[in-house]
Amino acid sequence: MNRNAIYGGTFDPPTLGHLDVIKRAAAMYDTLYVVVLVNEAKKPVFTTEERIEMLQKCTVDIPNAVIESYSGLLAKYAYDRNARYSVRGIRNGFDAEYERPMFEFNQQIAREEFGFELDTVFIPTTRENFDTSSSNVRRLLGGKAFKVARKYIDSRIAEQVIAKYEV
Repeated sequence: MNRNAIYGGTFDPPTLGHLDVIKRAAAMYDTLYVVVLVNEAKKPVFTTEERIEMLQKCTVDIPNAVIESYSGLLAKYAYDRNARYSVRGIRNGFDAEYERPMFEFNQQIAREEFGFELDTVFIPTTRENFDTSSSNVRRLLGGKAFKVARKYIDSRIAEQVIAKYEV
């Protein structure tokens, strides 16, 4: 039986924290689908295509990571990919409190709408990535703190990310 998982997020931009979760989750599953979720309520800085491209650059050395985008219910995406696990990275208690209702919501949708069990696996952040978040990185970039922002972005995409803010 294949053990497939999904890791959905906005990834605007992808951070070293995201990459840490991707690496660790990919070691646990046969296929890890890293899904750039398209949410009309959010106004990302980077286009969906740019976020996919950046994630592909960051995961080139992780052969079982598949990068895709999706606009719809995460549980439906999981069902379509035969993924029974949803991976979530958590940094602190606030993240855990935020993720808990999402876990229950996705589990209910999977069970009642699609007839399968979708479990969520929480991967705690490493100490190095404790304060890494896309929103913090965007604040640094918006304030032109490019040297500090580089500490939170994979070197393979740093120039691409910074270029968006240099104008």
